[in-house]
Amino acid sequence: MVGFAGFDIYKNKKGYFGPMGVSVSNRISGIGYSLLHNCLKDMSNVGYEYAIIGAAGPIEFYEKACNAVVIPYV
Repeated sequence: MVGFAGFDIYKNKKGYFGPMGVSVSNRISGIGYSLLHNCLKDMSNVGYEYAIIGAAGPIEFYEKACNAVVIPYV
């Protein structure tokens, strides 16, 4: 296994993407990008208009891969 991704797993809350992980040796191969986009597509197919990526890291990956925006916690 080189990576994993899921959604609606975090505390059974709907609309949350993650967790996601890719093995260190495969992190620049595009696997994370593919896992992210496959999950986002699946989320869209079941009716989600947006996804929440809680505790995202590295943030820059998500900003570049899917134009994610940080929403400040108030």
